Amino acid sequence: MYIELNKVKKLKGKFPFFLLKEDSNEYLEVNHYNREDKTFTCSYLSNINRERYLKANRKVWIDV
Repeated sequence: MYIELNKVKKLKGKFPFFLLKEDSNEYLEVNHYNREDKTFTCSYLSNINRERYLKANRKVWIDV
């Protein structure tokens, strides 16, 4: 199910990880929110040194 990234943060206890697209193969985890550029920092689970900055209204895929 697709959901906005800012709602994933609220559901972190139930769905801690997400995919960018339904068919992608790397899971990400939300770290924190940057107020300056209004984005979330998200880390890949396979490589914790790799990080993405995603807008809060970005739609991401959650396995339900």
